[in-house]
Amino acid sequence: PPLWSGWVNVAFLSAVGVALFHLPQLLGKDPAAPNFPQQLQQLNLPMLGGIIWLLSAVIIAVLLLRRFWLPIIGVNLLGFTAFLIVVLTPALFLVDRERQLPLRELSAIAVQAKQPNEELIMVGFKKPTVVFYTHENVIFLKFTEQAQQHIQNKAAKKTHPDSLLVLSEPKKLIQMGLQPTDYENLGASGAYQLIRVPLKS
Repeated sequence: PPLWSGWVNVAFLSAVGVALFHLPQLLGKDPAAPNFPQQLQQLNLPMLGGIIWLLSAVIIAVLLLRRFWLPIIGVNLLGFTAFLIVVLTPALFLVDRERQLPLRELSAIAVQAKQPNEELIMVGFKKPTVVFYTHENVIFLKFTEQAQQHIQNKAAKKTHPDSLLVLSEPKKLIQMGLQPTDYENLGASGAYQLIRVPLKS
């Protein structure tokens, strides 16, 4: 029945609206984009999203009370369009800036700094976009222990390049047992750092 489904619609939109007001707290911490929740709040995107959906819920509730069924679909579409333009599109640009811009910047540095036969390894969560940005083969190692072993294995070979490049979060470099004196810092951006590790036999 239109009345029953209409009130479900109102309840759902109200829940989404309330959740959006608390979005920065609900997101938690993302190491790849540590400033994302604060920047969302600075742009007032959660508040704007909450207002859009709560206002839509109120309008639909009024229409239901007055038994006007047909305009409800239009209100939903209008609410979604407003949310898409006012909140979602700016939020996606913000995500790209927070999560991808540091990788783009450090990838550009890696391309410039990379020596012949020098490997580029990324430690931590796999980011395939690094391959796209560098146009190079990238070795992805999820765990710091794997990275340590990989560096040791490379250094143990009779013929090996003088060094390799490591892209990672600074805390993972510490977990790998690397001190600032053990590597050359090539750059840092966002949550990531790019270093050159000499391979000592």
